[in-house]
Amino acid sequence: MLTFLFWNIQKKPLLHRVARIAQAHAVDVVILAECEQSDAELLAKLNAGGANFYCPPRVFDTFRVAVRGPAVRLSGVFDEVSGRLSMFKVTSGRKPSLLLAVVHLPSKKSQGDGIHARIAGEIRRIESQRRVSRTIAVGDFNRSPFDDVVISAMGFHAMMTRDLTHRRNLRILGGQEYATFFNPMWQFLTDRGSSPAGTYYFRESVEQNLYWYALDQVLVRPELVDKLRSVDILDSDGTETLLHRIHGWPDSVTCSDHLPLLFALDW
Repeated sequence: MLTFLFWNIQKKPLLHRVARIAQAHAVDVVILAECEQSDAELLAKLNAGGANFYCPPRVFDTFRVAVRGPAVRLSGVFDEVSGRLSMFKVTSGRKPSLLLAVVHLPSKKSQGDGIHARIAGEIRRIESQRRVSRTIAVGDFNRSPFDDVVISAMGFHAMMTRDLTHRRNLRILGGQEYATFFNPMWQFLTDRGSSPAGTYYFRESVEQNLYWYALDQVLVRPELVDKLRSVDILDSDGTETLLHRIHGWPDSVTCSDHLPLLFALDW
């Protein structure tokens, strides 16, 4: 089992809480967006209990990435010029390698969908170049699972069910092939009792507002659909809640305005 944690920590000093999550869930790969602390500071927190995390080299500081060694290895494959995408090869012994695409994309308010489509195209290009299709894309997409650029063929082409991902695993448009992703985040877009219905809560008074949004997502190619064992939005670091104690939305004062995303692959 390979367990991943992604969290946009909103430039907050939350490494102690990241370390709690990593320990509580035996996380193998930690990915942080908007982290202002250094690799050394992250490793000091993660390894304080005797773990053996290391940080693979990166071109940009858009993300902090730490991997529990020595069984799992990450090596850099590609860094997109804007810093919005970093891709890694994931290996462990004789297991088939994976491609990990980490993204942090702009909001609709700041930019349109063009950069999202371009990043999706870069992922397809690297897959074709390396002849690998066992790909995971994870990060802050700043879009909902149902947004056009997430579901369109020339965007991320992300399907809402495992069955659709298998049956519609390839679409040909204008003579070009577009592989699908499976997007498990649809399952969170509903009433889940006391559990968060997304990773981000937008409470501004505007004409159209869903309030809960699954902006942080994990997508997997058809080859990995049956390997995806679990996906969870965390509302606790294992010791303390990450939610506002009265309202139940992400506590952006003591924590982050995003909730962490945890997922595991049978690999």
